[in-house]
Amino acid sequence: MEQKNNKELFFYSAVIGLGFAHFVTAYRWFDHSIWRFFDKESIISTCYPFFTSCLSVSFESSTFIKSLLIFYMVLSAGLFIPLALKMKRVALVIFLALFVLKSFIFLSRYNIMGNYHIMHLSLIIGFLLCFSNIILYRLILCLQYFFAGLLKTNLEWLSGAALVSYPNILKGELFGLSLAYVVVLEIF
Repeated sequence: MEQKNNKELFFYSAVIGLGFAHFVTAYRWFDHSIWRFFDKESIISTCYPFFTSCLSVSFESSTFIKSLLIFYMVLSAGLFIPLALKMKRVALVIFLALFVLKSFIFLSRYNIMGNYHIMHLSLIIGFLLCFSNIILYRLILCLQYFFAGLLKTNLEWLSGAALVSYPNILKGELFGLSLAYVVVLEIF
């Protein structure tokens, strides 16, 4: 009985956490600066190397991409209703729809790429493949952080050159130590 409760708790907490990340993604993507990447006339839109014909998948107007992002945001917020009502199957269907929608939008343009999206999508895949095996999912989560830490063991990260902007709080040696601390936390 306790194992069943643990699996239920794991299911709901994972879907809530990963679902909330969908909502945050939808909110962040609902920015007018992203719409220009979906304009077929845009010269700044870039394709992934594995999908070089992405520009042929044009969204004829910014109205369509706005509507798609609004739908994504509403669906991600709507995920919490069946969760609150303990309707697991409905929640799982919405969760799958959110995964497909985010994957479609994310993979259609390289310009909106971000490692956090890759991590989010891979955690969802891991969850969907082993949502009844809590230990395996924990291993997947730990491995993500481990490999993220390994990727940061280079001079570009440790010097701060990889950062988009520098934090105002940390300066000098404390800044360098904090970057190294991130690597230690993620690896160990």
